[in-house]
Amino acid sequence: MNPEKEVEKHYDTQARLSLQQSRRESPYISLRNFHNWVKNIILARCVREGDVVVDLCSGKGGDIHKLENLRPRKAYFIDISPESVAESKRRFFSRTRKNYEGVFITGDCFDGTLDKKILEQVDSVSCQFSLHYAFSSEERISGVLRNIHDILVPGGLFFGVCADGDRVLEATEYGKVQKISGLCTLVLPRLVSPHESGVGVEYKFYMKDLVEGCPEYIVRRRVFEDSVKSAGFRVLECCGLWEFSQKAKSGDLWRKVHSQCVLSLGERAISGLYFVFCVQKDKR
Repeated sequence: MNPEKEVEKHYDTQARLSLQQSRRESPYISLRNFHNWVKNIILARCVREGDVVVDLCSGKGGDIHKLENLRPRKAYFIDISPESVAESKRRFFSRTRKNYEGVFITGDCFDGTLDKKILEQVDSVSCQFSLHYAFSSEERISGVLRNIHDILVPGGLFFGVCADGDRVLEATEYGKVQKISGLCTLVLPRLVSPHESGVGVEYKFYMKDLVEGCPEYIVRRRVFEDSVKSAGFRVLECCGLWEFSQKAKSGDLWRKVHSQCVLSLGERAISGLYFVFCVQKDKR
């Protein structure tokens, strides 16, 4: 089975399981709440009222409500998993308040045909916890970034959270199986040189009942920054998720969710495996 089909199968399975399990039953509820708070902050900074937004790898529609509070004009939700897209549509159309148009598309977000799926220019593109799937080859990631650049208006933003390959390599000592506080397991099948770009290097990430060994790819921050610059973007933000959260700890939203986001050391270590990014297309 090719990696894209493995990803599709994995997220189809997760979509079905989520319908059977209450979120409150999840052992990762604090971690989920914390990551959702981070996404709320990022979206609030990058999406303006009246915008047209693309949510790449939108999953089961977890950001539908977050966008509702920001009042975009339209949002495209794109995911490789038919089961996830179906659940996302159900969530969207079951809401009592619908203050923006939702468009739902099933397809590979990283196959180089984004401009065929989105037939208009958009103000921003969000990709939360999924961009690392595009780093299977240099050709694939350069095509993805060119695609995103092409559909954005001048000055448009591409933003999100991405798996941090530098932290993954450090955690596995560049090629060992590593358990993090009993919550997750990283499997890097071969030794990786600290000097390698990491593009195309596959690893497996396991979290019980959440991620079961789906193939993922190393994304080193310097490689990410070089790639987006080559595609015509300017880097506005690129920092560790935990570092970003510490800078953002203020305001009513943080006070509201603080008691629900107290992380254990293990959960904090998992959050440390990601970085936040925001890049901008040239305004000219």
